[in-house]
Amino acid sequence: MQSTQFQYNSSIENDLLAVEELLKKGVRSQVYLADSLAKRLVQLGGKRLRPLLMCLSYHTVASRQSQRSRCSPRQLHTLASVGEWVHTATLFHDDVLDQSTQRRGESCAHILEGNKVAILVGDYVYAEAFALLMEEGLLEPSKNLADTIKSLVEGELLQHRQTVQRDLALDTYERIAKAKTASL
Repeated sequence: MQSTQFQYNSSIENDLLAVEELLKKGVRSQVYLADSLAKRLVQLGGKRLRPLLMCLSYHTVASRQSQRSRCSPRQLHTLASVGEWVHTATLFHDDVLDQSTQRRGESCAHILEGNKVAILVGDYVYAEAFALLMEEGLLEPSKNLADTIKSLVEGELLQHRQTVQRDLALDTYERIAKAKTASL
């Protein structure tokens, strides 16, 4: 039993290292600001919870599937990095919307380059996530990603409405949390 646990942890660790390498490559933009600001935010770290959950889920389910129905390691790593890229895109937008000045102990992109640039870089990162999925031919995850982004935006709009009205019921709070946080 101990040996199986070690192999499982080693597999996850290797997956996370591969995902980190994909993230370090940055977004593939010819425009310096898109690439540099996205790389900067990724290099500032973070918990990488989304890639971890993706890899853990994959290994849990893959052990019960035939080899033919599993995705390749490259596809897994792409999916896990896309989850982190989408999260990164939301951070660019959230920092502008929330008027945050710092992210992970450093100045936010909109403080460094202005709101317009931060929003555009966030949009570019979303587009890069879709491009990565499409390059791997991952159509169903692309559809799911579109639904997730729509849910994120709806959650943000709902939160905005509640902030303006200054009236937040528990069920509304739960809807916002599910739309914004849980959708990813």
